[in-house]
Amino acid sequence: MNLAISEYGLVIEITRNHQSNNDKPIVLSELLRDKGISEYHDDITIIINDQVRALIIDDMPCIEQTTLHIQLKPNAHLRYVLLQRDELILDSVANARITCFVDQNATFEGAVLYTGSQASQVSVVMKLQGMHAQAHLHAAYICSGTMATMLKTEQLHKASHTESSVTMRVLVDDHAQSTYQGMITIEERAPEANAQQEHKALLLSPYAQAKALPQLEVLTHEVRCGHGSAIGMIDQEQVWYLQSRGITAFRAQQMLRQNFIMQVIPSWVPREWYQKIILE
Repeated sequence: MNLAISEYGLVIEITRNHQSNNDKPIVLSELLRDKGISEYHDDITIIINDQVRALIIDDMPCIEQTTLHIQLKPNAHLRYVLLQRDELILDSVANARITCFVDQNATFEGAVLYTGSQASQVSVVMKLQGMHAQAHLHAAYICSGTMATMLKTEQLHKASHTESSVTMRVLVDDHAQSTYQGMITIEERAPEANAQQEHKALLLSPYAQAKALPQLEVLTHEVRCGHGSAIGMIDQEQVWYLQSRGITAFRAQQMLRQNFIMQVIPSWVPREWYQKIILE
């Protein structure tokens, strides 16, 4: 692993596998501390070398504007978790912009877990620029109080036989507001592309708000594209069913909320990183 600090920010190059059973994930805060880097960098570039597999936990604070560039070289595979929660946010506003460049036969798998600041905007751009590149993003948001959150995604297909997806689950309580804006662009030179979006929000209060703004721009034929959004409240019939099995109404609703949000968390995300913010 190589680290360098330049006038443009911090560059981290991953040169060997970090996804085997014996390897711990790369935790950015621990990595910088171990390397003696105490200063927070708001512009970071992560390079995953050819045929390297890595799991990265990004628990760095997102203050004002954080920019992350991820470059996956051919045949690389990155699993990346962006974690935002109250104790990691030092200010009331958190903004992060992530741009991921996915080369030929490379795969990006991302997860955004959010229970954080008063206001937040996360932007994830996935550029599939090599044949057979893949990019998949999972997002789990828990919003309460007067939070106002926005997730923007862009799935940009620039090569043929590429595949991308965005799957989002949102719990919105109290007077919180959640907005998802998703863009799929398939360029003329990207036939046989497959791009999907799915957004579901569960409203836990009559004052909670959630909305989705999906967009498609398809410039070629022979593609598969789809998007869907569903926003609603807890199904009371499910609550009554669980109550008939001896479960209290409070616990029944808690179970339904947890099940809803857990549907989107990939199995490869270490449990210790989401247990406190998702399951408690």
